[in-house]
Order: sequence, then C-alpha cells, then structure tokens
Amino acid sequence: MEEQKLVKYDDQLPILLTDVVHEPEAEFHLRDIWNILLKRKWTILSFLIIVVLVVTMVTFSSRPMYMATITLEIKKEKSNILSFQELIQIDTRWFDYYETEYRKIKSKALAKKIVEKLQLYQHPEFIGTQNNGIKAASIIKIDPILENRIANALLGHITVLPIKKSRLVKVNVTSHYPKLASQIANTLGESYIEMNLENKRKATREAAKWLKKELKKAKAKLERSEEKLRRFARLHNIVSLEDKENVIMQNLIKLNESYAEARAERIGKESLYKQTLKGDPYSLPSVVNNDLINKLKDTYIQLSAEYNKLSVIYKPAYPKMKRIKKQMKKIKSQIDKEVKRIVESIKSDYESALKKEKMLEMVTEAQKKEAMRIKELSIQYNILKREVESNREIYNGLLQKNKEANVSVGISTSNIRIVDKADTPLYPYKPRKMFNIMLAIIIGLFGGVGLAFFFEYLDNTLKTPEDVEKYTRYPTLGIIPSFVSDKKVKGKKRVQPVETISFTNPKSMVSEAFRTMRTSIILSFINKNPKKLLVTSPSPSEGKTTVALNLAITLALAEHSVLLIDSDMRQPGLHKIFGSKNLDGFSNLLAGNAKINKVLKISKVSNLSYIPSGPIPPNPTELLGTKQFSYLLAFLTKKFDYIIFDSPPTMGFADSLILSSMVDGTILVIEGGKTTIQALKKVKDLFRSINSKILGVVINNVDMKKMRYNYYYKSYYKDYYYYGDSNKNSKK
Repeated sequence: MEEQKLVKYDDQLPILLTDVVHEPEAEFHLRDIWNILLKRKWTILSFLIIVVLVVTMVTFSSRPMYMATITLEIKKEKSNILSFQELIQIDTRWFDYYETEYRKIKSKALAKKIVEKLQLYQHPEFIGTQNNGIKAASIIKIDPILENRIANALLGHITVLPIKKSRLVKVNVTSHYPKLASQIANTLGESYIEMNLENKRKATREAAKWLKKELKKAKAKLERSEEKLRRFARLHNIVSLEDKENVIMQNLIKLNESYAEARAERIGKESLYKQTLKGDPYSLPSVVNNDLINKLKDTYIQLSAEYNKLSVIYKPAYPKMKRIKKQMKKIKSQIDKEVKRIVESIKSDYESALKKEKMLEMVTEAQKKEAMRIKELSIQYNILKREVESNREIYNGLLQKNKEANVSVGISTSNIRIVDKADTPLYPYKPRKMFNIMLAIIIGLFGGVGLAFFFEYLDNTLKTPEDVEKYTRYPTLGIIPSFVSDKKVKGKKRVQPVETISFTNPKSMVSEAFRTMRTSIILSFINKNPKKLLVTSPSPSEGKTTVALNLAITLALAEHSVLLIDSDMRQPGLHKIFGSKNLDGFSNLLAGNAKINKVLKISKVSNLSYIPSGPIPPNPTELLGTKQFSYLLAFLTKKFDYIIFDSPPTMGFADSLILSSMVDGTILVIEGGKTTIQALKKVKDLFRSINSKILGVVINNVDMKKMRYNYYYKSYYKDYYYYGDSNKNSKK
C-alpha cells in the first residue's frame, strides 16, 4: 500500500493525500465494451448501412453473367483427315499432348478467328475501352492492335476444364448476353476443329476478286461519311448528344420548378410586406403570435390595472404612481421595438425572395437558349449518322458475301469432335446476390465495430465524473447541462443568457445543476465555509466565467452577501455580461489608483456585488503578488460572506496559480467532451506543485442526451425534465 498522511487546511475537513499519486490502471470490462458500442452505435450502424448499400447496389447494378458450356472429345490417334490424303502423325505416348491442345483452345489465333466470325467488335459486350471510345457499331474492319485487345478480352471469358480419366474437355464461355455466350462457345468448337484443317483448305472462288474491288469502294465511301460525321462531332464538341440533351432538359425542368417556387415564395412574402405598409403592424400574425410581445402586453395590462386602482387613492405625482407609469412607458417602448424588428424582418425576407426570383429567371432563360442550340445540332448530326449507317450496311453485305466466297471446302475427318453443343443459358451464374449481401452484413458489422473502437481510441477527452475520478482523483462538484447562450440565432436573440440563467430562469435544469454545485462546494467544508473561492479552467472557452457568475448568483439567492471579482486582466468579460463599462476595476485597486467604493458595482441580483477587471495592465502577474492585494483581500473578507474570483485559464498563465494560494479553495471547470485528459493532468500537476486547495471539478456544457452517462445521470435528467420543470408540467 502507498504511504499516506493527513493534511488540514485551516478548519476544513481533513483531506487524505498520498505522497506519491499513481494513476489507476484502467480495467476493461464487458460493460465498457457495451458502453462503447452504445455510444458509437450510429457509427457502427452507418458503416454497416453504407457497406450493405454499396454491396447491394453494386450487386444489383452489376450486369448478370451467363455461362455456356461446350463439350469436346479429343482423340489420340493417327488420322487420315485431309481430302488430299495428307497424314498427320500423332504420338499418343506424349504425356503433354492434351496440355498442348488445351493451350490451343485458349490461343490468341483461335480467339481472333472468333472475333472475326462473330464480329465481336460490333457487339455491346466488347464496347468500351477496347475500341478507344469509338462506337463499336461504326467499326467494320479493325486494325491489328484493336483486334489484339478484343482477342485478349475474349480469352478472359473462356475457361478450359478437362474431365479427369477421359478424353473429354469442357469449355466454359461467360458473357453478359446468354445468346452470345452460346454463340461464342459453339463457334469456338467449330473454329478449333477448322484450325486443325485450315492448312488443307482449297482456294477461294473466282468472285472474290470482284468482291474485293467493290469492298474497297464501299470502304472508302464509308470512311468518307464517317470522317464527315467525326469532323462535325469534333467541331461542335459532341461526345454523346442524346445524353447532353437529356441533361440540359432535366436542368431546364428543375430550373423551371425552382423559378416557380421562388415566384410563389416572393408573391407570398410581397403580400405580407404590403400588409405591413398599409395596415396596422400590430395586427400582423407574426406580431399577434409573438410570445415576447404577448408577455409584455400582459405585464403592461397588469401595470395599467394597478395604476388605475391606485389612482383612486393617490395622485399622479405620488412616487409609486410615477414609478408604475415609468414602467408602463418602458414596456410600451419594448413592444414597439419588437414590432419594428418583426416588420424589418418581413421586409428583408421579401427583398431576398425578389433577388432569388430574378436570378432564377435569368438562369432559366439562358438554359432555354442552350436547349434550342442543342436541338438544332441534333438534327444535323442525325442526318450524317443515317448516311454512315446506310454505307455500313452496304459494306457489311459485301463483306459477308466475300467471306462466303472464301469458305474452305474439302474437310473429310478430324480427331476432334463436338460431343455436346452449348445451349443458350436460361439463368445467370453471377452475381450471387444473397451471398454478397450476407457477406456485406458480416463485413459491415465487424468493420463498424472496429471503426467504433478506433474512434474511441482517438477520443482522449473527459466526459463523465468517472473519467475525472479515474485520471485525477478529484471529486466532481457538478454537471452542468448544455444550454444555448444569448448568441444570435437566425437573427433573433435569446431572452435567457446562460451566464445569468440562475437568476433569469431559476426553475430550469441548468439552474438546478448550479444549485447542486453550490451545495457540493459548501459541504466540502464542515467547520468553516469557504469564503474565498477561485474559479478557473485549463484552457479558454470552457465556461469558467459562466460557472463563476452562476455560483455567485446561487449563493446570493441563498441570502449570502457575495462579491464577484473579474481577476482575468487579460481578456475580461464580466463587465459585458452586466452591461457596465470597464473604466475602473480590479487592476486599479491593485495599482492603488482607485478606492473600493469607486469600483464596487451593485448588480440586479440581491446580495450580489461585483468588481470588473478594469483597464488591462501590462503586468497582471506582478500586481497579484503585491501587498496591496493582501490588504484588499483581508478587507473584503470582512465585508462579504463569499468572494469569488474569475481568473484566466491555467495553461500558459501564472495568474490562477498565484490566486489559488490566497483563497480557501479552487474550482476547476472543464468542458465535457472537449477538455483533454492531458490538459487536466497538466493543471493538476501545476496546482499540486504549489499545494493548492482543489475543491473539485465542474463538468460544463454536457449534452446529457448524447454523452455516455450511466443510468443514474440519465434517469436524473429524465426525472427532472418531466417532473422538476414546472414550465413543462404547466403545459400538461
């Protein structure tokens, strides 16, 4: 066990410390895994859905692949296979004979024959990268490079599977087109047999010469028409005119819809705007339904009733009558300002809608002109295209007749025969839809869990009291839920700023959290309450000023005299919250340039006074170390029950360290899900090095619905929200 000792600070509760503080070893339980999975459930679910959707989309968008199979018999024997009695000797003792024949089936020479016979360069199966962007339907005779590419692509569709202990071999051909698969398979078998006899074929017919001459003429005519079509397409930058027309028309439809919507929106807002110019603005729906105006009107009516009631007894010059009259005038002014703001908002919305309508009108007109231009190009392009197709039909007819004239004759026998021809497949064999989806679910689930643990590993922020206790051993004084501050949201300003919510909305959950924090701080001492408190944070923008001010308000509302001092002489902000000037303040007192009654301010909250920071001095740290500060602190301690210091952040500034040595206790404010473990550990080491009295940690700006809190915090939040909030209950 570690050596321990007891240390007392004045009359406060003894605090158990250790000479050496060791970080507790993190114990990983199954519930921690479950908590991580719950916290990152949307990450896991999103990853799973994305993987499954992508695989499903790819699977269902993938074109089905069909397989056709032809069975060949290859005999090892001497055959008299040619009509002119040429013998081909086959040594049946060669072990590699069949391997040689299998390689012949997958030879490029045989593939080229199939490409030529089936004119695969004109089939959609081989349209794409094989022809360098040229439409396959426009190709009649291909060059060797292109023929090589198509042949290589065809070989990728062919698989040779010998049947063991037999002379049979199955040849599988795959294709996106079932009929094409069977055609290629059958053509392959026939071409393979012909290839073994092609050196024995006879000369072609006499008509081949005339056909060749006509083919040459037809080819030249076809090339001229194709060149004319290409020049026209290149001149007008046409790749796919039909797709371009579709895109332009779709854009035009969308623009027309957007323009109609913008016009309707403008008309509606214009009507409302004209109503503000003609009629009484107080009769506008947005004014009639405004909660703030209705609330002010109710207050005005109450004051008016009270004034009328008192006017029976007192004259208008009576002080109370004058005060009520002044309040009525002030409320009337507030109502007028709010009505004016609403009218200005209606005008701004109308002007914005008008600009949007004009912009869409211009864009729509430009799109219409482009659509008309593309339509004219389409007419000329189709004329040239029809001419090319007509020449191609003539050329194909002549080419087919030329091939028929050159068919070899005289085949007598072969040691290779077709056992089973390939039938047209009725069902695709790929993709395997259910298998792919199940595999995607497994991969997506495991991948999502892995991604969740990876994100958890990267997350080094503090979120819960357990985290604070685990890494610092400090108690948690309070958990402050998230609350939208008084920043402008969509042009409107919230009525209740979070900095003073304990005063403006004491029944809210945030106010209750601050009262709980106040109780925790008071109960941290038994014999003597902490009169001097310092509120600081590791880094800027973590809510230390908000916590300090609300702590002061809750103490003041508990009938204690409280003084709040803005000791942040680097970036002061307390005077802005109270709406006062920062001409004289804490820095003047420390420098001896002002008296206490000049800088001491009275707030709207009963029993709460404050001292702003004053002008920013060049040497804040030196001012805090003067005797003047010690005398001042002793004097203020006698006058007030509590003194709260709002200091600069600890990281990078020595101000909070100096102040912590002169107060009864220090409160650290961190922001849940933002303050890192390393930052809080560094602050802990700094305060421990000067033996500061750390009361505990306040976790600020906590999203109770999203953070990984245990059952107690969730149930507390839920119970308060539905039971403790009187405003919500009043609506039921």
